[in-house]
Amino acid sequence: MLGNGVEVLRGRSGGAAGKLKSQPEREFLFRLALALGVWDVDALANTIPMPLAVEWMAFWIRQPFGDDWRRTARLSSIVAAAAGAKSNGDLEERFLPTGGRYRGLNQTESEMLDELRKIPQFRDQLDNR
Repeated sequence: MLGNGVEVLRGRSGGAAGKLKSQPEREFLFRLALALGVWDVDALANTIPMPLAVEWMAFWIRQPFGDDWRRTARLSSIVAAAAGAKSNGDLEERFLPTGGRYRGLNQTESEMLDELRKIPQFRDQLDNR
């Protein structure tokens, strides 16, 4: 159904993936549309008044939705700070996989298993199956 559009979606030509990366406002609209169950991002952009969109963005900065890694990192950084963890303002980022660049991390199943083998309990389980 998507045909050649799949290459654009995967970012191999810099198409849709590059466009979203260079336009964080549009990326946010996709996030908001997903949370609202709306598929037509352009229609959402045309119906939401700019002051309200800005307010939604501010809300998302304080309470991220639709991003499980970010929410988990935020909660973990709050707990760590309450326990006395030292931070240079990057505590939340330190709880994200690969230092906050987790979106670009694509591992094969083999690479994932290699990472799990670094943990003794998992290594024993994997080697005994």
